[in-house]
Amino acid sequence: MDCAYCQREDFVLENELAGAFFADKPRAKGDMLIIPKAHVENFVKLSSKQKAAIDQLIFSTKKYLDQKYQPNHYNLVVPEEDKLKASKHLYINLVPSY
Repeated sequence: MDCAYCQREDFVLENELAGAFFADKPRAKGDMLIIPKAHVENFVKLSSKQKAAIDQLIFSTKKYLDQKYQPNHYNLVVPEEDKLKASKHLYINLVPSY
């Protein structure tokens, strides 16, 4: 499978099962994507360990962005499966709002 997200290694933050990086086409300053490191196409297909790793990384990423950019709040976006890019690799989009 040729998936750009599966090949990704330039994580700003990461843990064993998930990684976070700045969006290539940001909606706002500090827009980040959080992905499982293994190829998963749908949120409901994540294992409980993957969900816990992503959850932990969402909070770590928020803390990082709070310190770096001081946004007012965040939007958390989980695209529908048919809207996913990068060979249908699941991502969670953490979008700061100012």
